[in-house]
Amino acid sequence: MKIEVLANYAILFATLSFGASIAGAGIALGVPGNARVQRWSTIIPKGAQHSAFQNLLFIFAWSAMVQIGLVLVSFLAIAYGTGYSISPRGVEPIDALPHYSSAFFSFWIWWYALFELTAVVRTFMQVAGAIVKENVMKVDASPCSSTAQNDPVDGVCQSPEKPGLILPDGSKYHEVH
Repeated sequence: MKIEVLANYAILFATLSFGASIAGAGIALGVPGNARVQRWSTIIPKGAQHSAFQNLLFIFAWSAMVQIGLVLVSFLAIAYGTGYSISPRGVEPIDALPHYSSAFFSFWIWWYALFELTAVVRTFMQVAGAIVKENVMKVDASPCSSTAQNDPVDGVCQSPEKPGLILPDGSKYHEVH
């Protein structure tokens, strides 16, 4: 197989994955709604430095950057590898070390971009699951229930029985005020 053929496939894959990453960022910013985005911006998982919402946007931004990297590597492969085979026949690997090194690097970038796309898809599913769970738990529904001891502060009930979002590690989130 010729290098430029494989590079064209990589560009096609990267553009589709880049679109998914940017769409994910747009959906994360727009679909949950203002109250949910504000709440997720204050949720900081135990041991983390950034809010849940910052982590969510980072996943989409990092994946988009990886896809751009794949496009750049593919353009370089087309520029310097057009006309060459991926695995030249009759050439010892030691004699074509730069060729095989760049082919290995290109394949590594492609696989990494594929894994980033799977991270984007998993994140889509987790966001959807979090929204459904919060809707079922009616996290946005209150004013505070009649058993709440305090008035709402910044729109958040101070009642100990207020439903919370369970994080994947099983711990509950805490909010920063």
